Amino acid sequence: MQNFQSMSNNIGCVVGSCDGLICLAVGVKDLILWNPCTRIRKNLPDFGVEIIRGSYFIYGFGFDKSSDDYKVVGFFNSDDDLFFNSHVVVKVYSLKNDRWKTIEGFNGRWSIDDPATFAYGKLHWTAYCETEKESAWNILYLDLETEEYGVLEVPNCVNEKGCSCSMLEESEGCLYALCDYRDSADVWIVGDCDGLGKATWTKVVSVSYVDRLLKSTCKTAFCVLKNDEVLLLCGSTVVVFDVEDRSIRYPEIRNHNQFSTAITYFETLVSPLE
Repeated sequence: MQNFQSMSNNIGCVVGSCDGLICLAVGVKDLILWNPCTRIRKNLPDFGVEIIRGSYFIYGFGFDKSSDDYKVVGFFNSDDDLFFNSHVVVKVYSLKNDRWKTIEGFNGRWSIDDPATFAYGKLHWTAYCETEKESAWNILYLDLETEEYGVLEVPNCVNEKGCSCSMLEESEGCLYALCDYRDSADVWIVGDCDGLGKATWTKVVSVSYVDRLLKSTCKTAFCVLKNDEVLLLCGSTVVVFDVEDRSIRYPEIRNHNQFSTAITYFETLVSPLE
């Protein structure tokens, strides 16, 4: 364990946030668990997979309630995507055991979008599956308790209407999906899941693209507020869409530079890193 003083300028991405901990991917192979409140960090051990030029790798971070353990998941591929019969290595790190292990059984016929979204004890990724019979969006998940894979079907209208992408976000413990069309987007929330990939989806709101920024940027439904407003992340710009009068506003955010993603963070002085 080290006291956090400074971090490399070569920060690749924020993998995720859970219970006051943030997982960071720094450079190519360095992963760090960090509590910003206590400024304590832990450098994870090497995951034992060679990363070469053109390699494809993604991560996820969450909490396994059954074992009271924080876990980091990594997908590694020597190709530039996860399509068809390419070989994919999947590793799971346990903070309690402080080591990585390999899990088997992943079908590599997917192209997976980073980052993962943690909700309901599972890590979720939007995933595009292309086979000889069909091409479609779905949601790939990994259960952190059983360490088994599954596929969660998206709402039927997503693939029927030609959704261009499906961005996931977690808000107050619930899993949301933003289904992006040419001139608008639908925000859905997932309800009961039967464990077989069948889920109850409810459309929360439709967002009209009333200006050029909303229409031209990649969007994430960062938070659905209780006052009929949706907090959207459009590129590195935060936008608030009012469902009632279909207006938008740009809240002033100070002391930040350009960013490509955002996460929900709740600070805590209680840290498993100490």
